Amino acid sequence: MRLQILTVFMTSGCKNTTFYEEVNEMKKLSEKTKLWMKAAGVRAVKTVAQSAIGVIGAAAAMGEVNWPMVFSGAALAGIVSLLTSIAGLPEVKAQTGE
Repeated sequence: MRLQILTVFMTSGCKNTTFYEEVNEMKKLSEKTKLWMKAAGVRAVKTVAQSAIGVIGAAAAMGEVNWPMVFSGAALAGIVSLLTSIAGLPEVKAQTGE
């Protein structure tokens, strides 16, 4: 009985969907979000590592490694990578079929 009331309540608005369809739609969004977070995180970690290696190499060529500069440069690269990922990730689009 409660389920019928809930279904009627959910469908009484503009949408003609059942409660289960709504839950399935939210699960899909959640899966897409998880996939995006994983892909963006992997890209950010790779970018941070590449940036740190580049800064360490350049600093070593000059004679002394300035570690605060290495960490700040790598952190900035990671932040920029995450912000760039907001625009879209090709690997996520390929896996979700969009």
